Amino acid sequence: MNMGEAFPSKYLKASDLNGGQPIVEISKVTLEEVGLERDQKPVVYFRGKSKALVLNKVNTETIATLIGAWESDEWTGHKIKLIVEKVEYKGKRTDGIRVDDKFHEAPPKNGKTQEDDPIPF
Repeated sequence: MNMGEAFPSKYLKASDLNGGQPIVEISKVTLEEVGLERDQKPVVYFRGKSKALVLNKVNTETIATLIGAWESDEWTGHKIKLIVEKVEYKGKRTDGIRVDDKFHEAPPKNGKTQEDDPIPF
């Protein structure tokens, strides 16, 4: 049995990317209670994906800078690329999800979208 599957989560973790770098379209951003402390955090959801990304300060700033808007309602329809990098978490180096600061695609003016990325999360 894959023990990672024994404790499913609605939030993305680095291993969910399966070594890929998916390009995802933002569908909405909500404020949710997450973690053991039930802290309020922004969570970004993606079109056609079942898991969402809990945003930290670094990823929030990256998305806001790429899109040119700090208002999350303006992020809908924009595409970003998710990557895995070594990050420090609670004093340890571990794999973490980062938003690639070199990729951004604005929503098409004609309303058409590309196929979903094949990475299943």
